[in-house]
Amino acid sequence: MSDGTVIPFPEELVDRIAERAAEIMRRETLGKDPCRDANSEGWGSSPYLTVAEAADYLRAKPQRVYDLLSARRLTRHHDGRRVLVSRAEVEEHLRR
Repeated sequence: MSDGTVIPFPEELVDRIAERAAEIMRRETLGKDPCRDANSEGWGSSPYLTVAEAADYLRAKPQRVYDLLSARRLTRHHDGRRVLVSRAEVEEHLRR
C-alpha cells in the first residue's frame, strides 16, 4: 500500500541510473544478436559465419543455409571440416 509519499531524487542520480540501465540492455542485446554490431566481441567481428550463425542471422533453420549453398547462391568456405559462409554474401542475399 502506498501512502502517496514522493521521494525526490537528484536529476543527476536519475540520469546515471538511466545510463547504467541502457548499458546493461545494450550488452544483453549484443549477447543475443552479435551480428547487430560488427565491432562487438565474439563472432560479430569475423568476416565469416558458421552455418548455425548464418541461420541465426537469416532467422532461418540451418537447412536453409545449406540449400542456399547447394544452389550456389552463397559460397562455401572451409576451415578444416567446418563450413563457413561470408558475412558479406549473407548480407547481400538479404538485400536482394
